[in-house]
Amino acid sequence: MDEYWLIKINSAHTPFWDTFMIGVANKWTWTPLYLFLSVILIVKFRSEALKIFIGVAVTIAFTDVLAARVIKPFFSRSRPCHVMELHTPSGCGGIYGFVSNHAANTFALFTFLCQYFLRFSQIWRVLLIGTLLIFAFVNAYSRVYLGVHYPTDVIFGAIFGIFSAIMVGFVVNRLFSNNRNLLRNTS
Repeated sequence: MDEYWLIKINSAHTPFWDTFMIGVANKWTWTPLYLFLSVILIVKFRSEALKIFIGVAVTIAFTDVLAARVIKPFFSRSRPCHVMELHTPSGCGGIYGFVSNHAANTFALFTFLCQYFLRFSQIWRVLLIGTLLIFAFVNAYSRVYLGVHYPTDVIFGAIFGIFSAIMVGFVVNRLFSNNRNLLRNTS
């Protein structure tokens, strides 16, 4: 089933979609979105902005390092482009593909920031959560389209990213609330 969906998605390529998906997979493409989100978070959460940015950095670092250095070598599942004849306009990438770092990182970012976006008015909440959800899904889909991951690589990458963000979010919120309480008690 994994190969079936990979081939179906990968074989539906055109020059336009190749260029689009390569752009989607490029981390610099998303710089305007990251800047926009940063400004919104600073404006809305002045006092919590530093905590949010530290949380995002820790979440992405944790997810990225664990996926690349622990999960991929542990499962040692070759990327499909190393074992099948596929259309790979962006190149094949590293040896192992399970789990997708792109999917893990984008879904981790989405999940971590959702806890803050839920505090916005309904219109802004829908806009911000919807934008990040589309960003995460398109990014994950691009990895299959480009032939560098099986669908299950991105599905489990997304699940791993979501759970990582929940865990890191819990720890970061706990640390910051404990530090605040500690400062109050010493005053």
